[in-house]
Amino acid sequence: MIEGHGVASGMSFYKVDGMRFPSLLPRPPWLNRVLPHGWLLLGLWAFETAGVAQDRVIQEVHWRSLKPASPGHQAACRLPLEVVEFLQQQRQGGFGRRLPYSFDFPPVGAVLHQDMQMWNLVDLWPWKGETLDYQCGHLTYDGHDGLDWALRTFDEQDRGVPIFAPMGGRVYLKADGAYDKNTTWEGQATNYLLIDHGGGRWCYYGHLKRHSLKVEEGEWIPAGYPIAEIGSSGSSGGPHLHFSTYDKGFRIEPFAGECQPHASAWRDQQDISRELRLYEGAVTAQNPEMHGGPPWPMPRGGQIEFRDGSFYLWVFGSQLPAFSRWQVKCFLPDGSLDWASHQNPFFNPRLSYFFAYWNLRPPSLQQVAGTWTVELWIENQQVGSFPFEVSADGGSPGNRPPHSMQLQLEPAVPEVGDVLRANALASVLLDDPDYDVVQCHFRWWLDGELVRDVLQAGQSDQLHAGLARSGQELKVEVRPFDGSEYGPGDSLQTTLPGSRLELELLGQAQAGQPIQFQIRGAEAGASVDLYWADGPGFAPLPVCRQIQLWLHRPLLFRSQIANALGETLFQETLPAAFSGRILWLQAWSDTGCALSNRLRLGIP
Repeated sequence: MIEGHGVASGMSFYKVDGMRFPSLLPRPPWLNRVLPHGWLLLGLWAFETAGVAQDRVIQEVHWRSLKPASPGHQAACRLPLEVVEFLQQQRQGGFGRRLPYSFDFPPVGAVLHQDMQMWNLVDLWPWKGETLDYQCGHLTYDGHDGLDWALRTFDEQDRGVPIFAPMGGRVYLKADGAYDKNTTWEGQATNYLLIDHGGGRWCYYGHLKRHSLKVEEGEWIPAGYPIAEIGSSGSSGGPHLHFSTYDKGFRIEPFAGECQPHASAWRDQQDISRELRLYEGAVTAQNPEMHGGPPWPMPRGGQIEFRDGSFYLWVFGSQLPAFSRWQVKCFLPDGSLDWASHQNPFFNPRLSYFFAYWNLRPPSLQQVAGTWTVELWIENQQVGSFPFEVSADGGSPGNRPPHSMQLQLEPAVPEVGDVLRANALASVLLDDPDYDVVQCHFRWWLDGELVRDVLQAGQSDQLHAGLARSGQELKVEVRPFDGSEYGPGDSLQTTLPGSRLELELLGQAQAGQPIQFQIRGAEAGASVDLYWADGPGFAPLPVCRQIQLWLHRPLLFRSQIANALGETLFQETLPAAFSGRILWLQAWSDTGCALSNRLRLGIP
């Protein structure tokens, strides 16, 4: 489409749930001509959830029509048959019976309403044909049985966004190897995990990234353990985690609200926002029409040269009210207004998620170099401000490092046994001056030892329960990375409460000879247990279930009572058959749930 090009009657402007909406409204005359002041609205894409299957990404209709969606798409996000049949076998008692267990955190390594949004909630309407979510709205679709935690684009999926187990449990079923960048609902195979979290609670994790599953069937994992990454395998409209919770074989909605009066299954519930907001956007010299729109990677840059003659602004947001009016304003480097559009209608129904872009030619764009700003206003509310660099031809500054991030630790005052969650707080729209996809480099230390080091697109990371011990010094750091350069980061330090329990070998280990271990730091008179195993792993304790031994199928060596100094001495004679083996040992005390360091012991 070029300036002055007419738009024929009947050409679609946008499409939702297979319907072309211009036929519902008089065709606005401004669609037939270029608008004044040198700009042209090129298109709008939309997702919709009210009464339709949200997981479907409605494809762009850029000045053309599309075929109506297939009725088969209504089968999206259904659990695999083997999972459904198994969960039905677990049913006990009446429908919807809930268990008194809480999730400490969302299962995704991202920050809700920052780099992650909720596509769909559980449909609570008991019959077909209508929908109802826990807030008495319609952020769901007919029969949807879980929560859809969604990323913005495949850019984030490619760089990795982890999924964490929100409770400890044992992996029961696993499927991997399916293609993971689907955007249609055609009954494709999905990658998934089914985890038994104990006491009758089962959770399903679906649409996982291919070959990202980090656990095996039968493996026991602690709360907060990374189990996979977000993908778009199966019948899926884009990268998201489908998370279903079943108590005694019946699905539940973990959120509590006006239309779901049972107790929340979240320890600290964060409600889903229904406010208009933008999740992503950029200024670029490239035409977004050539990139497919979300969830596919979008053009970025934030740098315009005089010879470009114009620039594009694209945005991806949620909760756009029906018949919204928008306005764009362009500001010169000195802060003065160069040009502003009129307030213009989108001619839209209410959109749960939307994508839009504009081609803009402010009058001074080819004359004034420096840092410009373009603002987007919707319904007289500024929803986005986008700075960008304008330079003479060949004068672009090149890559610039990301903006700074601040770190938030949850819980702020951690206890032994807590899952530790670090959130990188940054502007949703302005985390990088070039609008690059920013990754977060998280590093965790305990007593100066690096215990986790990960570079990922998700802006939240976790240290699993039971890893941090009483009295240990905890440090966590995050640094933003745009693929070329690091930006300013942040770090936090704290000390976990309680006394340290230290396990030490006295002398040397020799098969067939007495061997001594000393444990210090227990409370006087406390019972101390020493365990051994053939390898590292995780194992729940009979009490103090908020912590775990870091051993694989541990066996009890012996129990002792700590003396007045809080010390215990264990003496054993290792069988001659242990020669050449490697043993792993760890001690714990049920008084204060203190856990010792893990000791690796090579037997010559």
